[in-house]
Amino acid sequence: MNKKTKKYDDYISYLGKNRRSFLIVVSQKNEEILEENNLTLLKNILKAGLLSLDDVMVVNTEQEGFSFLEIRKQARPIYILVFGVDTKNLGVPHEFELYKPTKIKAITWIISHNFVALHSDKTKKLGLWTALKELECYVS
Repeated sequence: MNKKTKKYDDYISYLGKNRRSFLIVVSQKNEEILEENNLTLLKNILKAGLLSLDDVMVVNTEQEGFSFLEIRKQARPIYILVFGVDTKNLGVPHEFELYKPTKIKAITWIISHNFVALHSDKTKKLGLWTALKELECYVS
């Protein structure tokens, strides 16, 4: 387990300290949280907004026992950033537009493509960056 990885209720691993009530949801098969190149990309995305892993909580939906409802309840997010995960699979019936911040019940959501798409497409990275700049916690 990565030194920065923590356990949520002894069954869900996560990265970060969630100082800004910012939940990040990823889907990475065969990884506890994120593979190294995706973690580097995420750190760079956060750094561009003067954030770090200390400001967020990163969870992987591929973990055994993953329950978005329980994690949301525990994390109490103000912001949720979803990378390549169908929100219906999280139990969220709302339709989202990619890279358009959407506020639902006091939580601002941003839906992004997965990391593979972001690595290979600067337009998608720009779309994500533009959406993140609309968040109060993301300083650009």
